[in-house]
Amino acid sequence: METIQDVLERLDGMVAAAITRQHREGYFAAIYRRVTAEIVGKLGTGYFDDDARMARLDVVFASRYFEAFDSFRAGAPDVPAAWNVAFVAGHTSRLTTLQHLLAGIVPHMLVDLGVASATVCTRETLDDLRDDFVRINELLGGIVPVVRDNLARLSPFTAGAIKLFRGVETKAVDLQIGIGRELAWHFAKALVESPAERRPQLIRHKHEHVARIAREVVNPGHLERLAIHAASILDHDDVVEVIQVLSQP
Repeated sequence: METIQDVLERLDGMVAAAITRQHREGYFAAIYRRVTAEIVGKLGTGYFDDDARMARLDVVFASRYFEAFDSFRAGAPDVPAAWNVAFVAGHTSRLTTLQHLLAGIVPHMLVDLGVASATVCTRETLDDLRDDFVRINELLGGIVPVVRDNLARLSPFTAGAIKLFRGVETKAVDLQIGIGRELAWHFAKALVESPAERRPQLIRHKHEHVARIAREVVNPGHLERLAIHAASILDHDDVVEVIQVLSQP
């Protein structure tokens, strides 16, 4: 994986394969493809402080997801813990579309974003990335309501929730993205301040911690399970159509 165009092509292939297999792993791949396309569209416009650094960050960031995905599909024993939770969840129909998306967002934001930032920067240069790091998260936050409204056309549960909780939901999403961004930034700082030989252990421990968060997303408490079960009954169950909607601009 050398260029951001390679990332888009790989994601296109993953989305197409998921559609062919009617597999829910295509949900996250579709939304991630959209985020990447948004980043590509901003390159060369002055939006980012350093386009070359941003393109490299995007490639390293995406490669973390691709490597975990390929390891899981190959049945490898060393799939990162938090990603393993997300990929296993992709094989079940009892979760809502939102749960499937969050299961992928959790490891990618809370672990991979920090690792990618620490990979493209040093201890001396990480602070220079801060503004562009925030801008990536702003792009993600801007896509969330678009995806939500697209899904509302398919799911009566989502449509009803939007009408009832639109203001609260928007603030909650913004808060979660903001918290995730800060956690990822602190992790990046911890990595660049640690000796290179210690980083694999730090990343492994971070995955183990984040895996617990991911498990709460896919296996919440009893009352939450009842609510999610009710929601899943109303949630749209045509996997291909959901992937196609998630792929729409």
